[in-house]
Amino acid sequence: MLTPSRAAGGLGSALVLASLLTGCTGDGGGSPASSPTATVTATVTATAAPAEEQEAVQLEAASSGTTCYDRPYPDLAWFDVTYEASRDVSSIDFSVVGADGLAQVGPTINLPPVNYGGTIAFGGELAWPPGDLVRDARQISWAARSRASSLSLAEGQTGLLMFHLRLDRSVLDGDRTARLGGIRATWRESDGTKGVGELPVEQEISFRPADCR
Repeated sequence: MLTPSRAAGGLGSALVLASLLTGCTGDGGGSPASSPTATVTATVTATAAPAEEQEAVQLEAASSGTTCYDRPYPDLAWFDVTYEASRDVSSIDFSVVGADGLAQVGPTINLPPVNYGGTIAFGGELAWPPGDLVRDARQISWAARSRASSLSLAEGQTGLLMFHLRLDRSVLDGDRTARLGGIRATWRESDGTKGVGELPVEQEISFRPADCR
């Protein structure tokens, strides 16, 4: 079974998706599409640094710390960052930056809430491609998903970002952990103004048994 556990940095909403399942089995059996199991130790919310003028798009991360898996899965679906537009944006793109031991594959996927502008208290990681746990989530509209690179946003619009992450061989072998680094939003407003916002994400991914406790 795919069994991540959160160590010393904690977990925010990231396993609302599994109704806050607890425990770390470490048995390594089952299917990679199974629901993740986690140990919740703390709640940490990271937000973009305040600016004199509010940025057009605000990013928020639901968790930080270390996620440990009991067996290697090369590709993960990671969805722990939400956004909210504070004014209209004609185009925007989101990407992972400053990563070590992993790389983003393909475009970021935008998952809108069922209710326009609603808060999404949902997140976590699963083996790629994501299974029914994400597609059937009540807070988001899987049918309305889109590539984030083709987005235009209206003031008050919100969404959950899903990233396809590929882990380096040295991380899968347990020689080191992978680190996300941060999420960058790059946008253009209707008057042609360009903007960039970056959210640090203190998130590590480990396949070392000693970290799964």
